Parts: sequence; C-alpha cells; structure tokens
Amino acid sequence: SDSERQQIEQYILSHPQVRGIHELRTRRAGSIAFIQFHIELDGRLTLDAAHSVSDAIEEGLTRLFPGADVTVHM
Repeated sequence: SDSERQQIEQYILSHPQVRGIHELRTRRAGSIAFIQFHIELDGRLTLDAAHSVSDAIEEGLTRLFPGADVTVHM
C-alpha cells in the first residue's frame, strides 16, 4: 500500500548515513512481502561501513515487516 511504501521510505531515510533512496520496489507473493531498493551513501565510506548501514536497514525493515524479503543495493 502507499502508506507502507511511505513507512519504508521514511525508515530508510531516517538512517543518518543514507543520503537518498531510489528504485524502491515492493510486491507480495502470497504471504511474503518483497522490498527492494537502492540507497545512496557517501562514496568515501569503506565497504565494511557501507555493508553495516545496509545490514542495519535490512534488520530494521524485517522488524517492521516480519517475514519480508529485503534486498538493499548500494
């Protein structure tokens, strides 16, 4: 729904290191929600730091949408 998409966007953008989001795609297949998107980060972050940001966002969205399949592209 539009409200869920807004909730997803707001959650992602609330992370202090996320500078932007694009290509948000959501869909359901049966009882499973799929959430895919690209985040924009500071290019000077190390790969480990970027993965930490991605992991934190993925974990948070999974708490908000239990059972969701979340894919984050950096």
